[in-house]
Amino acid sequence: MAHPKSLIERFLTEFISSEDLIFDSLDENGRAGVAVLLDKVNNPANDACLEIIGLRSDVNQAELISNFISLSLARTPTAKNGVQLALPQGFPLDSLSNSQQLDHYYDVYNMERSELASVKEETFPQVVAAQSSDSQSIYQVLCRSFEKNPDTSIPDFKSWTRGFLGSPRSHFFAWREGNQIIGFTNLIQDEDTNAVEIRTIGVLPDFQGRGIGHKLLKFSLRKSHELGCTRCHLSVALTNQKALKLYQSVGFKVVEKSSCYRVALRK
Repeated sequence: MAHPKSLIERFLTEFISSEDLIFDSLDENGRAGVAVLLDKVNNPANDACLEIIGLRSDVNQAELISNFISLSLARTPTAKNGVQLALPQGFPLDSLSNSQQLDHYYDVYNMERSELASVKEETFPQVVAAQSSDSQSIYQVLCRSFEKNPDTSIPDFKSWTRGFLGSPRSHFFAWREGNQIIGFTNLIQDEDTNAVEIRTIGVLPDFQGRGIGHKLLKFSLRKSHELGCTRCHLSVALTNQKALKLYQSVGFKVVEKSSCYRVALRK
């Protein structure tokens, strides 16, 4: 799925250490494609992430992606162990000139749920709108919830904080028990469609298994309807079978599959 404009803006400013990590390909007809190598992110493999921002439909996309991969390998900071890249299902991997360098890492389902008006209205008194003062607590939940997930890349706290409550289309809701935040959900309204992305639902490991994630998911669906949207979408790694079954249990359907590949530069 396409990245929201607000996220692309952050890709090109906050999640990179140098403008040299923005790859802007031009030809005689103008801009052929744009990609960015995100190095100010943390993930279990300690990799940088190559994000394809856009490719013009009339260009040789395999050639462009091959060029972007080559640029990434040449410019990846020495502190990173490798580069990750997601490609849609069915993409002809052997059309890439450097395909032999790519190792399959994991698969991702993009899922969608519509008919939000039919979601049962329930009350969850523990869920409250997040405040700016909650940023550090929510960031800690984010990091601890996903520290072992290969598909999750988290920006450093300073970069993440700039996006926390920084857009009227981004909504954070915290699950509080007493004075402690133990979970949260982040909803992002798409700029050009009547949809919401459930960007993240996180629960501290010590509190998992109590149904809090399920309740945050149901809250997210109902809140999306209250925001005037008609559908929700999200992404989940196939390795995360627990989350996949949870999403399916509330009506999410798979609409697209993609695969993440990795090039290891250092062990």
